[in-house]
Amino acid sequence: MRALRVIREGVIDMLSSAIGGLLLISALREIVSKPNAGGLWAGLIPITQQKWPWALLILAMFALLWRALRRLGGPDGVLWGAAVWARRLTFWWGLTALLLFLSATLAGLLKQPLARLNWGFAVGYLLATLCVVAGSEWFRRRVLETHVHTQQLSH
Repeated sequence: MRALRVIREGVIDMLSSAIGGLLLISALREIVSKPNAGGLWAGLIPITQQKWPWALLILAMFALLWRALRRLGGPDGVLWGAAVWARRLTFWWGLTALLLFLSATLAGLLKQPLARLNWGFAVGYLLATLCVVAGSEWFRRRVLETHVHTQQLSH
């Protein structure tokens, strides 16, 4: 059951970061857009031409982020929560990129001969994603060791 809980937390982290990023980009884009440019995404979705609702959305998102980071950080504070969340996002997005790479490679192997694959890109992408995932895990262990050592010194 622990594995399912960890996977659930990872999926929630990825969905919340993706939705939050999309909302933030949309709000910033609407704030800097020309007046009378239409609505969301240059008239694709006509919501409002006012700028203040977008600024309010950005403030609300940062307030929610602050609250989530405080909850994650617990007694260690917001910065600790930000480090934990950044590590989790790095790990899960890196793992997703690795799975996407593997599925694209398998699909490519089924459709064309081995010699036609773009090996330079494939190996580079694989190394980059493996470094991100391994670096994330190294960071987690390093931070946990430092955190445990700091707690022992404070007691």
